[in-house]
Amino acid sequence: MNKLKQVVAIIKSGYISEQDTVFIDETLSNTLASSVPLEDANDILNYIDMQLANNPVSPEVRRALEILYGSLQERRSST
Repeated sequence: MNKLKQVVAIIKSGYISEQDTVFIDETLSNTLASSVPLEDANDILNYIDMQLANNPVSPEVRRALEILYGSLQERRSST
């Protein structure tokens, strides 16, 4: 299972540990919106919303997540 599929599975599980957030943030901060299946975009967008609103994230990861978030929203709205 590739890292993005693992991330989606963890997010959909409904239980995300502190260790999981590190893995998810690292993976998503290196993910292009075009590699995210559209059926998973809402789950990832919701995760990013919650993560950035409620948890400390390094400036570099925050910026990467914000870029991914914007790209996913744009991609989702263009379909």
